[in-house]
Amino acid sequence: MGSEGPFKDHIQNHVALRQAIGYKFDTEAANLKRFDRFTLEKYPEATILTKAIVLDWCKKRDYETRANQLARTSVIRQLGKYLNSIEIHAYIIPKGYYPKETQYIPYIYSIEELQGKDLTAYLPVLRTYMGHDSFNETAYYLRLTVDVFPDVMQKVEIRYPGIIPTLEGGINESH
Repeated sequence: MGSEGPFKDHIQNHVALRQAIGYKFDTEAANLKRFDRFTLEKYPEATILTKAIVLDWCKKRDYETRANQLARTSVIRQLGKYLNSIEIHAYIIPKGYYPKETQYIPYIYSIEELQGKDLTAYLPVLRTYMGHDSFNETAYYLRLTVDVFPDVMQKVEIRYPGIIPTLEGGINESH
């Protein structure tokens, strides 16, 4: 593995143990190699895995995703458990220490909420939300909406005459 930091022997033994019991452990070993270089640079005289070292290693980098941070944290948690199992004091970061990011749940308007609203007022917002460069690109989606809200086409044509081109061919036909 080429370890050189203060935990080099323990990291090598931990990786060897995990692999001996059937874990592939390649990604984790690569993370531990980075941790080894990290401790060599920042904590070369460390003899125990302290909370300060663990939290310093586990803090989120500007360039990484939360999933990557959680993967690094999990590997160090495993190393801490291994060290404690061989009677070497180590801080074990608690499971769930870094909460998962909450997933965005969009609000979907019901038909009752949309009835009576001027949907044409939402056309610029819809175009931006969908990432379209022009109103013409949004026209395909509005065609589907017309089936649900027949008065939409009339309102759009009154407010933005000619903005929605007449489509020829089927919905799956390419330009």
